[in-house]
Amino acid sequence: MRRFGLKLIGFVMLVGILHASAFDAGAVFLLIYPGAKATSLGGAFCALSDDATALYYNPSAIAQKKDFEITLMHSPWLRGLAPDMYYEYIGLVRPLPVGAAGISITYATYGVFQGYGPDGEYYGEWRPYDVAVNLAYAYNVNPRLNVGGNVKFIYSFLAPTEILRKATGVEGGGKGSSFAVGGSMLYTILDKKMQYSNNKWLNMKLTYGLQLDNFGPGIKYSSSTDERDPLPYLMRNGLAFKVKIPYNTFTLAFDINKVLVGITRDYSDRGFKYVFDEAWKHAGFEYTFYNMLSLRVGYFLDEDGARKGITYGAGFHISNFRLDVSDDSKIYSFNNKGANLRYALTYSMPLGPHKKGKENEKDSH
Repeated sequence: MRRFGLKLIGFVMLVGILHASAFDAGAVFLLIYPGAKATSLGGAFCALSDDATALYYNPSAIAQKKDFEITLMHSPWLRGLAPDMYYEYIGLVRPLPVGAAGISITYATYGVFQGYGPDGEYYGEWRPYDVAVNLAYAYNVNPRLNVGGNVKFIYSFLAPTEILRKATGVEGGGKGSSFAVGGSMLYTILDKKMQYSNNKWLNMKLTYGLQLDNFGPGIKYSSSTDERDPLPYLMRNGLAFKVKIPYNTFTLAFDINKVLVGITRDYSDRGFKYVFDEAWKHAGFEYTFYNMLSLRVGYFLDEDGARKGITYGAGFHISNFRLDVSDDSKIYSFNNKGANLRYALTYSMPLGPHKKGKENEKDSH
């Protein structure tokens, strides 16, 4: 049992980091942020969501998409905890005659584990992992307001049933499944174009994003009990301010994200200040030159989970492709053995002249 427990230390540390302000929640992998652009901005992406990771941060934003888009992300994640942890994401968005739809798959694996008995007998090895499949639809209510909804299917594999029984005496369990739903909106507060010199224009846009996500019946890991861990119910609020002048774009984004599990208890016992302090704060700045090169920096603050620090990254846009890279290793207090990188590749494919023709006809009115 002791040797088995030692093999689980890395996984327990991971769960503690992700729980942060949500110690009562299960399926905490749903709180790992995908995407390189979003993470380089400190996770401030709810009101800015402009690639297929919007399916995670604010699905209503996909209603703005005019092209088919796919984003692939790979991350050799938190190698300071385990040398073979990976975090993967794929998202696809497709505009429809009315609204837009998307699907994303998130996969996280925490390395290879080995189980041993109290006398050193070898139980076997396995690789725990989590998967979530997210389906979303968004609709453009009017030029200023998008709304969206999503449903998520969740599967979590912690350990083989037989190994868990031998090591802990628990009958059944080691894996669980559930589903969750969410809703979101994106509202344009300001969208203004100003001429500041001959043939030179300045565009300003201010947007507000709101998302409620991961609401479902909870997840049960053991068949020997009816107890379920609540999912990490989440509320995101975000503001994004973008200024465009010829060849240059400047963007500021701010988010406050709150895990809602136990919020009524926390408010009753400790008050509003504790509830607010426990929320995750995000800020990000991006500079883009000629829609080709983007430089980004962000800041992430999770006081309760002792995570805070600078994030940064860059993006390269060529033709229909965009490559983004980010590093958020500075937010962790432990030695992460170097950078904590995410690599993302986004491809946008025009839908064809018939679709664009309809859009042009609409714009001419």
